[in-house]
Amino acid sequence: MALRKYQEAGLAPSFEFKKPKQMKEGGEVERYHRIELVVEGVPLGYAELHYMSKPIPSFLVNYVFVKKNVRGFGFGGAVMEKINDYIISRGKMGMLCNAIDPKSKVRGIYEAHGWHESSQFSDWMTINEPKNVKPEAVEKAIAYAMLWLEKIEERVDKKEDLKAA
Repeated sequence: MALRKYQEAGLAPSFEFKKPKQMKEGGEVERYHRIELVVEGVPLGYAELHYMSKPIPSFLVNYVFVKKNVRGFGFGGAVMEKINDYIISRGKMGMLCNAIDPKSKVRGIYEAHGWHESSQFSDWMTINEPKNVKPEAVEKAIAYAMLWLEKIEERVDKKEDLKAA
């Protein structure tokens, strides 16, 4: 286990699950979930997930982060295990926009934890795809998530433009 060094030093990681919040922005309701990695009271990383009910109930893993100074010690893998547990225990599909080069070591962490590349969108990965739906439905869910992310980016850009003005 990659966390062995930390565990031998008595530094066991724990996870805090933030309760889903309902956030209304532009008339849209988002279900936000956050999984935080904490060691000895110090936050070292987190994952952000957004629940999407259509077209397939799923979680969009929007962000996975581990502080630079503790990368390479297995904390990223621990976060991925918690993400997988969270998604699978709820019986949902997981989607991840991974704009990382397929040859990158970082991308390998997702694959090592059961995520696989979408057949139509090479920079997207999924896990726990429903067995009773056609692959086209999964691709439609990814396309819907892509549109949702674009809308979020537009909102952020507009807010930055207003601040600069």
